[in-house]
Amino acid sequence: MEIEDGVNFSITVKNIGVKLVTECNVTIFGTYGKFSFDLGVIEVDHLKSGTVITPKYFVEGGTYTVLAEAKAEDGETFETRSLVTYKNKS
Repeated sequence: MEIEDGVNFSITVKNIGVKLVTECNVTIFGTYGKFSFDLGVIEVDHLKSGTVITPKYFVEGGTYTVLAEAKAEDGETFETRSLVTYKNKS
């Protein structure tokens, strides 16, 4: 949904590993820049959701990369990328 000051972005991440995630950072690469936020700790086999209002870096119908970077309790790191398409829900 387009919001006067930006775009409402929601994401849910699941820890499918066998180790506690001590840090989880999500970055959305927009048309005019990138926006990052921290989801924090995620227990094994648990979900963590976040909703933020991002700056107007997105164009309706555009496809954007979302990068999730996680760090486990033993220091091991993992990352995954996904493509999302911005659709106005109004």
